[in-house]
Amino acid sequence: TLNALLRMEISVRGLDGMIERGYRRFGWWFFTRPAVALLALVIPAGLIAFWFDRDKYKLLDTEGAGPWGGAIVLVVFFAACTVHEMAHAMAVKSYGRRVNRGGFMMMMGMPFAFVDTSDMWLGSRWSRVVVALSGPLVTAEIAGGLAVAAWDSASPVAGANLFQFALPPFLQPPIT
Repeated sequence: TLNALLRMEISVRGLDGMIERGYRRFGWWFFTRPAVALLALVIPAGLIAFWFDRDKYKLLDTEGAGPWGGAIVLVVFFAACTVHEMAHAMAVKSYGRRVNRGGFMMMMGMPFAFVDTSDMWLGSRWSRVVVALSGPLVTAEIAGGLAVAAWDSASPVAGANLFQFALPPFLQPPIT
């Protein structure tokens, strides 16, 4: 049916063990003071770089990269969405809670990644805020890093594409 096509979900149960191993190996670092300081520097630097590049690069113009440029922009967007959801999951693990499931879904014909953070409903107000903000902040950090790389790029094609890659993640935090 049309409804099934507009909303389809592929979820992975038992994701908690994998997320736990990832958190123990590398995820914990993202919740340290140096990581938060880096976050506080990269996001504004990226916004400033994006602002200064607004006349140098044009939206949806990949400087001759052709259809590959547009395809890569979509891949970067979906990768940023996945990292965004992983940030929520890592934040849940940082408070010792469970990530019951996660996966991908189609909603209104668009693919999205998701994680079930419902175990955090039992956490403190501050822990719920951290989990809620972790995804958008990591996405903004990805965008900031891409925008700084575009600003610093010596190659017009690489700079134009990095500029394009930075736009969707910059737009994602306010709408998720």
